[in-house]
Amino acid sequence: MALPAVLLAVLLTACGTPTAAAPTPSPSLPAATPSPPQPSHFGVVDAAAADVRSGQVEIVSTTGQVVATAPRRSRDRITSGDAGGGALAPELPYESASSSLVYYLDGNSALKSLAPNGNTAEVAELPGSARVHVAFSVRPDATRIAVSLMDYSAATPKLTLYVSDLRGGNRVDILTSTGIYVWPVGWHGPNLIVAVGPAFVQQGAENPYTAFAGYHIVDPATGRRLANVCTDGAPIGPLTPAGTLCSSAGGLSVAAYDGSGRPLPGANGPSCLALSPAGTTVACGTNPITLVGAGGSVRRTAANGFAQGWIDDQELVFAAVPGGPSAPGLSLYDLRSGTVLQTSATGTFVATVPGDL
Repeated sequence: MALPAVLLAVLLTACGTPTAAAPTPSPSLPAATPSPPQPSHFGVVDAAAADVRSGQVEIVSTTGQVVATAPRRSRDRITSGDAGGGALAPELPYESASSSLVYYLDGNSALKSLAPNGNTAEVAELPGSARVHVAFSVRPDATRIAVSLMDYSAATPKLTLYVSDLRGGNRVDILTSTGIYVWPVGWHGPNLIVAVGPAFVQQGAENPYTAFAGYHIVDPATGRRLANVCTDGAPIGPLTPAGTLCSSAGGLSVAAYDGSGRPLPGANGPSCLALSPAGTTVACGTNPITLVGAGGSVRRTAANGFAQGWIDDQELVFAAVPGGPSAPGLSLYDLRSGTVLQTSATGTFVATVPGDL
């Protein structure tokens, strides 16, 4: 028999609204353990093989571990004279770092990526060939790519510099030339950094980009030159967010991306090779390496070798002196602990991840 409406309302009020029981944690599940912090910066090393026809890309953590590797093929060799003679086409960079990945050239044209976890991917096919050398730089947000084509098929090499979406499309040619040769090596904010050099070389440069005549800062939409960086001197070591180490008749200086420069008191001689990311410290000498800081302060280290660059402001990458006391290959000097961290990496330090400059 149905309950009267008034009585039903009283019963519902007295009982209240039903609620779900709170879940009870299972005693068999262990408490969650926080994951250890992951390195936020990595070094990128290019290791050329002895036969120069191939090489390897290596990613190194700030603890000295090689966390990822990928093989790469070299570009075809191009000379200015008859086969086997004359000057060589410059050895253009093979790697470019975004905020999270290393992009690298495999052979003449295949663009691939390598992540710090070891994952690789095919990204794009660039218009390089046995007679057209290609160089590139991926913007840190991985949306756009700048590409230089050095076409050696004619007696006078021709340069084409363009910017497009990373995987193709929206291409804008911003420079063509048979007299000036530049190739992308990084991005400073929205603007492109290009190395300046000759179409053929007979020796290496003191930086990993074969930049003999400094760098230009370029508007990637128009190709308009915004600043000259170390164009009256010799750029030394890898680029940093502060700019580049620059050697000229006036001595060593820090050349910034706006074209300005400032001297480095106490940093003297040809063995000052690596500017820190903040631009406040220069690594000089070999046995041991010394760190020249603001105002010319000098700090001796336990590192014996040639400085190559910095993963961050606390981790200096250096190469052992042949026959010296350090282990062969590359090592890290940790400024916090004052100790040397051995790595299994061999080759040349060329970039960092993230790749922001």
